[in-house]
Amino acid sequence: MKKGLCFFVGFLLLLIGGQFLLTDRVYLTSQFTHALARRQDPTINKKTWWYEAIYGEKVKIPEKEIAIPESAAYMTMAVASICIMHGLVIRSK
Repeated sequence: MKKGLCFFVGFLLLLIGGQFLLTDRVYLTSQFTHALARRQDPTINKKTWWYEAIYGEKVKIPEKEIAIPESAAYMTMAVASICIMHGLVIRSK
């Protein structure tokens, strides 16, 4: 069980690391940006309510762009290679 699980996790991390390597940046929609803001600051609903009450219009939430560092790809692929090697070396019972 451990052998297959370790090999699967390593292969999955290898695919994710490859995706990180091929992707320069991620664009978040305004709804997702608002969800992240609510998670970081629980009082954001109260603040948006006050803004809508004072100005009478919806809050304009901008789209956000997140750059993915190249080191994240290489670190993920390094951990993936360790998991795959470990999955190949473990003895099956």
